[in-house]
Amino acid sequence: GVTIDRAEKADNKEERLYDCIEEATKFFQAKLKDEKDALVYLKNRSLAIETLRDWRLGFALSEWRTLKAHLKTKGFSEREMLDAGLIKESAKENNSAGESYDRFRGRIMFPIFDTAGRVIAFSGRVLAKDDEPKYLNSPDTDLFDKSKSLYGYHVAKYKMREKGFVILVEGQMDLLMSHQAGFDNTVASSGTALSVNHLIILKRLVPTIVLAYDADNAGRNATFRAWKLALAKGFEVKIALLPNGLDPADAIAKDKSLWQDAVTGAKHIVDYFLESMQIEKNTKIADTILKEKVLPLLLLVPSEKFND
Repeated sequence: GVTIDRAEKADNKEERLYDCIEEATKFFQAKLKDEKDALVYLKNRSLAIETLRDWRLGFALSEWRTLKAHLKTKGFSEREMLDAGLIKESAKENNSAGESYDRFRGRIMFPIFDTAGRVIAFSGRVLAKDDEPKYLNSPDTDLFDKSKSLYGYHVAKYKMREKGFVILVEGQMDLLMSHQAGFDNTVASSGTALSVNHLIILKRLVPTIVLAYDADNAGRNATFRAWKLALAKGFEVKIALLPNGLDPADAIAKDKSLWQDAVTGAKHIVDYFLESMQIEKNTKIADTILKEKVLPLLLLVPSEKFND
């Protein structure tokens, strides 16, 4: 005798946002097929056609409101587009009509997926060299929280558990090239800082992280906080060493064996800094490495890691 009210899918706000972003993904994918410059760029970066298809890459046109107009024809409201992070509101003084406009314009679009493989956000890589910023990410929404989202996790989670470790890279291109080369236990932080939430997600599956951020010293110093966080969470933290100046995507495009050697030869982060200290001829610099890098990290490592 109990009346059951069945909510229609269209009445569910969260489902509507998923549908809105899915439609945007299809729109961007269709536009990429006709964008010669974008396809040439991706080909020059050594991405295979299968990779573009499997990861659903697309292109946002340079016009101001093409996506917005398309989504309107599909029955989505401006409020839903705003909530999905696909358009932005415009101040009247900056725009004569004061109308909202597409957030992403003139960019190669990388869909960001949730753990179930549904698109929840985007990262757009600008195609014109003089435009800034180079990468533009969706804002946090009801579906997307950048502190909890790892690019590629929906695919990598199975292989991470199987292989017992995760490879963490910085950008989308690094991740796509790594997966394309067979290292499908790779995830990316998508240019955002590694957070405690990211580590909690990874800790459920693997005990070891292999970090492969930018190869230069500035890049490694910039990720020192990430190393400390990971050690504090009980991870075994290793660093994949690439030739100076090469990021993972460039290394794989140049010679896949460079990436293979970097991953298989990854060194524990404390060992890496100990070796850096020992080969440093300038004693003041060596002393700085010891005080600022080795000791802070060593304090975070469980004793059993070094029993042998």
